[in-house]
Amino acid sequence: YFIRKLPLNNTWLRYIIGGLRFLSLFTLLVLLLSPILKCTKSKTIKPKIVLLFDNSRSIRNAGPDYIKEVKGIRELLNKGDYDIEVRIFDKKLASIDSLDLSGNRTNIYSALNETISSNLDANLNRIILITDGNYNEGNNPAFVTNLGMIPIDVVLVGDTARVSDYKIESIEYNNLMLQDEINPLN
Repeated sequence: YFIRKLPLNNTWLRYIIGGLRFLSLFTLLVLLLSPILKCTKSKTIKPKIVLLFDNSRSIRNAGPDYIKEVKGIRELLNKGDYDIEVRIFDKKLASIDSLDLSGNRTNIYSALNETISSNLDANLNRIILITDGNYNEGNNPAFVTNLGMIPIDVVLVGDTARVSDYKIESIEYNNLMLQDEINPLN
């Protein structure tokens, strides 16, 4: 049973005790129901486009204005709402500052794999590959592991004919040959 010894004559004391009673019951309900509080933050990230330009000697057939066109494409895309990253490749990826068309090897597979793996956490929207299609190092670029299913646009420039590594300049032979005779080539 409950015994009240002192009557509560003060109204402010009644409000304080009532507020404390409400606060304690509210705290008990919150702890018993255990709601999950979520805090969400949003951040707007521009979509990223990566331009990969071939820097090998085989691209020289694209014409003398290739370097000017590369810089023109870069400036044109910078006007949009995209984050543009421009890289060049031959054996490995490099910055656009070293574009001189002097690479001995072309490794398209490695350039694409490195670009995709370094931009997994970025908002990579598209890869634009500008090349003549001749690769002479690395795997076939058709088998690139594209985990993010990023669209890869290929722009072929220059002469896309495969350039052979060996060239036969002259063959020395006898004008007169007999049947079943073996003539060595020098």
